[in-house]
Amino acid sequence: MVSFSLFNSISDLPKASTPEDVTYLLQSLSEAAQIPDDLLQSVDFECLVAALAGNAPYLARLIQLQQSFLLQLCEYGIEAGYEWVMSEMTAIDLHESKEAEVMRELRIAKQRMSLLTAIADIGGIWPVMEVTRRLSFFAEKAVNIVLDYLLLDAQRSGELQLQDSSKPQVGCRILVLAMGKLGAYELNYSSDIDLIVLFDKDEAP
Repeated sequence: MVSFSLFNSISDLPKASTPEDVTYLLQSLSEAAQIPDDLLQSVDFECLVAALAGNAPYLARLIQLQQSFLLQLCEYGIEAGYEWVMSEMTAIDLHESKEAEVMRELRIAKQRMSLLTAIADIGGIWPVMEVTRRLSFFAEKAVNIVLDYLLLDAQRSGELQLQDSSKPQVGCRILVLAMGKLGAYELNYSSDIDLIVLFDKDEAP
């Protein structure tokens, strides 16, 4: 029998404000057959789904979209899930991928990060300052990936020549400055990120 280590870390969960949404979602998960029966039928899993989907339609949607990832979280825990999300972002092939492919991978990463952060926050696994710190790390990484892609794309189109294609930002003379909550590593769950982009027009690479 598979051990679902996530539930050993959860200290408390709120009740569902809309139980009917939980019933519908559990039925939908059963029909999709991506979540094993022993997990679907466990009280711990039902309480988790109730706390998420029963209080936030957005989280209910994420559960539907990221069933396999949710199973991974249940089996291996929040920290393992966080490492997967960050490592998968690092693995995006910025040299060969099209813009739409890069953005798709980042959207998936955002969905997974949102789901695991919600569980970590609501379940009392991460204190609030850890939640904001991890969200800030994720946002910072996403911004760096986008900047790397844009620099590589500009080189492909002949707009500029990078010093080192394996490290696009080296010598690029572009500075992306995080303001507000991201700059202080205090990004919350629903924050936008405020950026200032500075560049040296006369000294382009």
